[in-house]
Amino acid sequence: MAGKISSVLVIGLGRVGLLVGTLLHQQGYRVTGLDRQATKDYPFTTRKGSI
Repeated sequence: MAGKISSVLVIGLGRVGLLVGTLLHQQGYRVTGLDRQATKDYPFTTRKGSI
């Protein structure tokens, strides 16, 4: 019953999170980034918040 992953949530958009989100976005995944200061222009959807 395994399905293909098509969307991901990246928590934290620092150096590593931004790189991971960008690379996944370029590979066709639907990426949403979550960060306390998600104010920059990213190539994917972002949400401001914390967990």
